[in-house]
Amino acid sequence: MPSVIHVRPATCRRREFAVWATAQVPKVRTSSPDTFAVPEDLFVQAPEEILVDALVDGHRYVAPQEDQPPGPPEQQAVPADAHGPDSTSPEDVPDGEDQDEVDGGLICRVCDRPFDTERGLTAHRRQAHPKNKKEAGA
Repeated sequence: MPSVIHVRPATCRRREFAVWATAQVPKVRTSSPDTFAVPEDLFVQAPEEILVDALVDGHRYVAPQEDQPPGPPEQQAVPADAHGPDSTSPEDVPDGEDQDEVDGGLICRVCDRPFDTERGLTAHRRQAHPKNKKEAGA
């Protein structure tokens, strides 16, 4: 038995969907008074217009145009007084100043913990040693 996708078209498009469904060979059947059981191979052939605002297997249908991610987020300036006086930013610590490379891995100079990636070391440094950034090179 082929897999079916349950489509509940938007109320304003139900008639259009029914016209499309009954034009298929074999006809697309209903699974409830307002839901159609569309075979998965026919679902991909359904026109976009009849699927807009429909519930597909219980989830709102997302048109390909809606699925596009929005443009890059706008950068908002952070006021200088937003952080405490002892906080530092990643720009304050030169790259590599608080790490040693050993056997292809990285070691935190503050606690000697090994890391496989620079990203892991950076996250560790931010979370475990936020006040020790300046002391890490000493």
